[in-house]
Amino acid sequence: MTSARSTNGRFLRACNLAVGVAVMMMASYRWANYLAQLHDNQFWFVNIKEVEREISFRTEQGLYYSYFKQLVQAESLAEGIEQLKRDNITEHLRTINIFYRFNIHQVSMESKL
Repeated sequence: MTSARSTNGRFLRACNLAVGVAVMMMASYRWANYLAQLHDNQFWFVNIKEVEREISFRTEQGLYYSYFKQLVQAESLAEGIEQLKRDNITEHLRTINIFYRFNIHQVSMESKL
């Protein structure tokens, strides 16, 4: 009898986990679509040029996007990282290492994709 309860309990936990993960993934997908639609409705991203899109970014969004774009447009990822380590565009008359100044490690990981 205890063996049947134990097996039944494991099965219910596995079903609970599977349903929970499925609901979480569906909710995450729906939330991402909602945010994308909200952003597109606010800025009409589909209908504007690339330059206007870049201008619409605010504060840190634009800063991090410029680093992402610099990494993507570099000939290689290593070259892009070296450019960011010797950045003289962000601060006037100073060469800084972006990796020490800002938290852009996730941007470098995204640019690999």
